Amino acid sequence: MPDKEEKMEKKQVIIEKVSADNELYEKYYNKNEPQPVYASLDLRSGVLQCIVNYNDNAVPTDVFNGVVRWFGPLPPLKSKPANDLLNRIAPKAQELLDEIDDIWMHKGTLRVDYKDEEVAYQLEQDIEGICEGNYIYGEDIYRELSLDEYFEPCILSDLDLSMDSSEEDIKKEAINQYENSDYPLEGDVDDLFEYLLAWVESERE
Repeated sequence: MPDKEEKMEKKQVIIEKVSADNELYEKYYNKNEPQPVYASLDLRSGVLQCIVNYNDNAVPTDVFNGVVRWFGPLPPLKSKPANDLLNRIAPKAQELLDEIDDIWMHKGTLRVDYKDEEVAYQLEQDIEGICEGNYIYGEDIYRELSLDEYFEPCILSDLDLSMDSSEEDIKKEAINQYENSDYPLEGDVDDLFEYLLAWVESERE
């Protein structure tokens, strides 16, 4: 029979806020969709946060073992809606922490014992329900902009371009816009170059 560690101290939920609108946005060049986001509750520390799962093929060991609970997946929320979601989850997360009887080591693996497994399971389902509820709207999600959307309010002179700009000038401006945009843009820098080149050429006609 494995020896249990000393009873853990009661933990309080600690919300780690999302600080930037693009913090939860990660999209790999070879993927059509951004990486999934989860509301994460560490049962040992009480830390509640939104995180990105950077690995499509695996979850962290602590998530696999159950000492960190992931709820979702979620879209890449902007900072305010992400923090609002964490605040809605927090009361149920605290109830789940209060339901923990012990966290202990068994053959090198952390295990979680609850006072009542059914109560803990229902609390987890309640948190999933909050994550799946009708709280998320299109404007809450950090997303890619189409090039038409991004440049809609602009004229060429806003971009330091004119109908006389060379392809080299256009390439430099494409790189500048791609690297310094406040929002991710659809396509890559070559797509942006082709877009700007077509724009300049249309001005020449």
